[in-house]
Amino acid sequence: MKSIASLEADMADGLLERLKQESIPFEVRKVTQASGLDYDDIMVGDGNYERACDVAEAWETARIAEAEKRSNRHCPTCGSSHWEHVGDSSFGGSIWKCKDCGNVFSK
Repeated sequence: MKSIASLEADMADGLLERLKQESIPFEVRKVTQASGLDYDDIMVGDGNYERACDVAEAWETARIAEAEKRSNRHCPTCGSSHWEHVGDSSFGGSIWKCKDCGNVFSK
């Protein structure tokens, strides 16, 4: 058995559902970190490891894309949610730069 992910229990449910849909057998092992946080270590058999990793990667990509869609902050030029804080204006607002189109804007 090999681990494909260690996730907080509430996050693991989505990946476990995807693995079920793909008929990939798995095992969940509860792990308590030194910090006291509980995690689910998701294990699959060696023969399913590569396919399970692909499923996990696709699930994570979809999860991030959904979170970005729900974000209410978007570049006013291209609509992207990939931007970074680059400073503060003299009026007290923040200045942001879009990582996709390079537009600089304030919020």
